[in-house]
Amino acid sequence: MRSCFAGRTAFQHTHNFHRRAVVQATLAELKPSTSTQCRRRTALTASSAAVSAPESVREETASSGASKEAAFAVLERAVSVSDAEQPSTASTASSSKRETLESPEQLASTPEHRTLVGSAILLLAAIGGQGVSGIHGPHQAAVAFAAVSAAYVLADFGTGVYHWSVDNYGSGATPIVGEQIAAFQGHHQRPWTITQRQFANNLHKVFKPSIPFSLAWLVASSALHFAPVANCFISVFVFLVCMSQQFHAWGHMKKSELPAAVVSLQVHSCH
Repeated sequence: MRSCFAGRTAFQHTHNFHRRAVVQATLAELKPSTSTQCRRRTALTASSAAVSAPESVREETASSGASKEAAFAVLERAVSVSDAEQPSTASTASSSKRETLESPEQLASTPEHRTLVGSAILLLAAIGGQGVSGIHGPHQAAVAFAAVSAAYVLADFGTGVYHWSVDNYGSGATPIVGEQIAAFQGHHQRPWTITQRQFANNLHKVFKPSIPFSLAWLVASSALHFAPVANCFISVFVFLVCMSQQFHAWGHMKKSELPAAVVSLQVHSCH
């Protein structure tokens, strides 16, 4: 990118005939049997190389009358300069691509993270336990199974819609879900960090808002005796919604880094 920018900047201070000379010389050198599309592509490549050439090289061509030989000399020297600069540029790009912007401490789970995730999962398990304990007979079991299946489908669809919305709207200052929005949008700037975060570190921001909801539901269910199917649905739905962040992380990781059960689920879900 730096060489392209430098080429465009230098081009603004030189005459257009430098570029035309190289294009014309390249077209003249090609055999008549060469296809028009190939001739144009080759000429454009030569033109780009000439524009990216150092100003001193282009001045040399201008002083020689922009003959075919001089034009090709410009092209040859421009390619040589580009090849000489390419390894260092590639090395810089490779090192910056995986630049670690989070320290190991920021990627590790803290006691607070584990408490938030653990509390949320326990509350959801309690809701699910209420639902399972209220199931009696094959009919209610079938209805509960249907509710759990619906929870799975809706959680998958709902998290996709939510992911899209927070990727494109809101900011870290948005009330209630601002932390989540900042995390989702930051993921697209540093996509590799999601695979480096420990379990609770990765999930505490999505499980945290579920705690007051789950607590309120559990209390209301105990007092008002909600239907078992409702408790089964809510516990599975909320759990899968929160776990979608970890599913996302697993989707970015190599199979060699995943638990065997996760690899098996991924393989079977593709068939």
